[in-house]
Amino acid sequence: MRQVAVYPVRSEFTEDEVAASVILHEGKVALRDAPNQSQAAAMRRERDLVRLYAASHDRAEGLAAFREKREPQFRGM
Repeated sequence: MRQVAVYPVRSEFTEDEVAASVILHEGKVALRDAPNQSQAAAMRRERDLVRLYAASHDRAEGLAAFREKREPQFRGM
């Protein structure tokens, strides 16, 4: 049975905040479940999570800020 995290209800969450929360939660679940999976299944799950993160605004902003030697302006995803 899969556990689901419960967060306070707030109507002003942005789409980026929701996506970041989902990725964080799924990462924690993947780490918790990894010992009970085959290596191939764990690697597929990790690959899928990395793809989600790689498409995020915050990753692109972090790389741009590093190249431009400035502070990043993260949006939460």
